[in-house]
Amino acid sequence: MLQSVLTELVEELNRAQAKFPAYNSGHEGLAIIWEEFVELQHEVFKGGTEPKDIAQMQREALQVAVTAIRFMLDVTSPELSTPPLTTNRFGQALALWRERQGLS
Repeated sequence: MLQSVLTELVEELNRAQAKFPAYNSGHEGLAIIWEEFVELQHEVFKGGTEPKDIAQMQREALQVAVTAIRFMLDVTSPELSTPPLTTNRFGQALALWRERQGLS
């Protein structure tokens, strides 16, 4: 399950990098993360007679994850942001980023 989620995440990250330019600043990246978070929040808090759409919540959660990873790559470590990423290269970039942040 985790491997399929990571594969989907890397595919969506590559699609987003091909479609949209790198974030110009932390402010821009945060605004995009916030926009995606609000869309996820909307899906989670649907109420009343509106049924929750699990597949849509998953898609929105994926977008939050992708935008957060793009922030990590584009804003804090642009040299790691060169597309296309593979699942293996994504893992290497994430490990290098964690090491630079003192998190390994």
